[in-house]
Parts: sequence; structure tokens; C-alpha cells
Amino acid sequence: DYLLRVLKQEEKDGRFVADPVVFKERMHGGRNMFINLHKQDFKDVQHWMDKQVYLNLGAFLLGVSTLGIDATPMEGIEVSVLDEEFGLREKGYSSLVVVLLGYSDDKNAPGVFFAYERFENQNAVNYHGAQPYTQALLQALPNISESAPEVMNLKDTAPAPLHERNFKTPNSQDDIFIIFFIFKIKLQYRAQLLTQFETHITQTRSQEEGNLIFDLYTIEGQDDTLAVYEHWRKESDVWDIHFNQPYAIQTGKLMHEAVVGDLEQYMSFVTEL
Repeated sequence: DYLLRVLKQEEKDGRFVADPVVFKERMHGGRNMFINLHKQDFKDVQHWMDKQVYLNLGAFLLGVSTLGIDATPMEGIEVSVLDEEFGLREKGYSSLVVVLLGYSDDKNAPGVFFAYERFENQNAVNYHGAQPYTQALLQALPNISESAPEVMNLKDTAPAPLHERNFKTPNSQDDIFIIFFIFKIKLQYRAQLLTQFETHITQTRSQEEGNLIFDLYTIEGQDDTLAVYEHWRKESDVWDIHFNQPYAIQTGKLMHEAVVGDLEQYMSFVTEL
């Protein structure tokens, strides 16, 4: 009996800890009462079950949104085709609604901007902030931006960014592909990630001709955040070559354990102005 299986799982999940005997009996009795009501009196059990699916669908949509995942529920589907594909009717089920899961392409939206700045010291920062053009921009931001800018003070890691010591330069035929990858991590993995990235970056810079810049930064005051800044000669150098290197595969496995949420939600593909 399906209801008994649900009850057993709820007990396993600790739902009835306070008084297992009484709470289980009440829960099972209440469910049977509603089912019998719709079966025998209202005779609309299928319509009622559809409503139960949609109640669960609402909870599902809220749940995935908290994980940063975009979702689109869809009706108007060919249920017979879907049922046949997954063998649902043989199991006593039938499809009702489909939910598409993924990530919207807002990372490439023209309204999102990244500014990457380097200054010699704090005096240079103060001087820049006092300039009329900087003040004009700061005064304009509240009117042209939907939210306040997020400022991150970046700190070098090993190996340090090359900057002027980087002898790799783009060629005229390159279609430069730039990535900002600012991601949240579980703190217990921080030291392990920094060690792995030291190998990863060293190998990438020395072995991959398609890579122009690969830098990793920590964020001042945010130990749970790391930032990667990359330039590639073309996009395929990332997906077809870089991610198939042994050190990149090893880093990827660690990242899947260490990063909070899905990796893709943190990736921003940008166009240099």
C-alpha cells in the first residue's frame, strides 16, 4: 500500500518522534479519510490527485529556486509519448506536467558589468576616488543601476598573477573569451582548494597555448569566497582542451565537493569594453 510506504518513510525521517504510535495513526487515518471522501462521495479522485501534484510542484519550484536553479513548469505535453518513454502506465502512473531545470543566460546580459582595477597602493586608490570623473560615476550609479555595486578587495594567491610579467599576448585572429568565476566555498575545503589551484594554474599557464590569463584571488573579509579571472584565445580552448586536462579534471572533482551549490551559477562570461 502506497500510503503505508509513505508513512514508513516519514517515520524513518523522524516526523513522528514525539509520539510515534499516536501521530502515525492520526496521519494515516486522515489521509485515508480524504482519499475515501474523494473516491466515494465526490467521485473526483483523479482531479483531486492532480491538485496534489500541483501543490507538490509549488514546493519543488520554491526548493530549486533556493539553490539558484531556474525552473519552468509546462503543460500541453503529449502525455502518451512521455508515459511510453518512461514506462509509466505499466507502473500504474501517468504524466501530468513537465518541469524544465537549468540556468538562465543572464550572465551574458548587457546590463551586468564587471570592473577589474589594479592600483599601486592605498594612496593611489584614494587619489583615484577623489578625481572628478570617479565622483561623477559614483553619483550616477544610483540612477543607472538596479542595485548598489559589490566591491571586492582581491588578494593574490600562489602562483601570483603575472600582470606585466605575462609574455602571452593575443593574436589578431583570436576571439578572446573572458571568464569571471566568483564562487562560494565550504570553509573546510579552503586550504585544499588553494593547494590544488596552485598546481592547476601553474600547469595551465605553462602547458596550454590557448590560455592567456589565469589568476586566482581570495577576497578580503570573505574567507568563503574565491575569484578566478581567465582570458582564452577562443572559447573552445576552455571546453574542448582545458577541461580535459588531468589537473583540470582533478580540480573539477574537488570543486564539486567544495563549492556551495552548482558551479555554473557562478560563471560569468564577459565582453571586454
